[in-house]
Amino acid sequence: MANAPCYDIKDAARYLGIAASTLRYWEREGLVQAGRCPANDYRRYSLHDLIEASEIAFYRKLGVPVKDLKGYRALSARGLDEALERTED
Repeated sequence: MANAPCYDIKDAARYLGIAASTLRYWEREGLVQAGRCPANDYRRYSLHDLIEASEIAFYRKLGVPVKDLKGYRALSARGLDEALERTED
């Protein structure tokens, strides 16, 4: 979709309720991936990117460490439950 909306890092961070530096950190850790604007190489987040990042924000608010989230998309429901239990302990 050529006309799909994209958001800069400031707007994406505001939408997620986190700092822009947190988004950059998550990108360095491989948790999120931003597109780039061809004109200036600035980060651009699609709606899909924001939805994925909101999942990470949710788990972080629950206290799940970033290291545990690196493979969370590959986890089964049971694996996710176990990661949350480790966080709770």
